[in-house]
Amino acid sequence: HLKKVSKGFDNVAKFYDLLAFMVFGNQLRKAQIYFIKEIPSDSIIFIIGGGTGWLLAEVLNQIQIKEVIYIDASQKMLDLTYQKNNKHPQFSKVKLVHGTEKNIKQYSQIDFLITPFILDVFTPTDLPIVIQELSKILKKEGKWLLVDFDGQQTKKGIANFFVQLMYWFFTLTCSIPAKKLEDFENHILKTNWKREKANYFYFNMVKAVILKKLF
Repeated sequence: HLKKVSKGFDNVAKFYDLLAFMVFGNQLRKAQIYFIKEIPSDSIIFIIGGGTGWLLAEVLNQIQIKEVIYIDASQKMLDLTYQKNNKHPQFSKVKLVHGTEKNIKQYSQIDFLITPFILDVFTPTDLPIVIQELSKILKKEGKWLLVDFDGQQTKKGIANFFVQLMYWFFTLTCSIPAKKLEDFENHILKTNWKREKANYFYFNMVKAVILKKLF
């Protein structure tokens, strides 16, 4: 099934950003970069599901990094990321990895984790396992920037319609296994994390949250 998902995102890679802009304007981008300046200099940053590479460009332009590990299931997304960023002075500190959450166990002592609209592809059964695996790679007091749709704010009305349409599209094109939004932050907070900061976007449908690992 992972191969199907990977191939699906390969197929939509070239128009992925345009599609997001047509539906949400620049709100998804705003949400993803809102807390970028909160990343301390010389951090080891882990980005999973970073997409076409524009987010990496923002990180490289705004932060003096120690290292970025950038992992994506889609090789086409990684190719676009390389094309966008390979001439940046800090690109030598970037490691592009073709893989999924199944390939993260080798990493540890990460300072800052970014999950941009990636947790919404996991089923309720898989989500706690993925959160646990991601938590393990961060060091004590490491930070997690969670950017995603808010499971509580999208249960009714037009917001719910948007979400259902999104899941229909990505199930059709990318074979994602999830069928509905979970409350991602609440799942994370059940483990050893606490919320530090949050901001909301696009009629409160989207949120960016910084969480801190307690131990």
